[in-house]
Amino acid sequence: LWEYRHAGAAAACWLQARSGRVTGISGIDETRQSEGVLAVEVAAQPGDTLTHVIDERSRDTLGYVAVVAEDGESALALARAAAARVHIQTTAMLD
Repeated sequence: LWEYRHAGAAAACWLQARSGRVTGISGIDETRQSEGVLAVEVAAQPGDTLTHVIDERSRDTLGYVAVVAEDGESALALARAAAARVHIQTTAMLD
């Protein structure tokens, strides 16, 4: 895990993707270098099969971003923007 001391606010946002087979992941390095970003963790890998997000366990299989900012509203906006820059591409499975 990561440790960071900041006199402001922090927020996390879970990554999202459509269900199916993961064909690619992009935006991780750029997002990690963005202002305020503490962590970008992506658990899904190309070739993984993603199901519909129905609970915390399935949500947590994708990953998250964590950020810091001066206040809560800014941290939440920054976390959402950072998560939107990470793209998990999938293709539908007809099994």
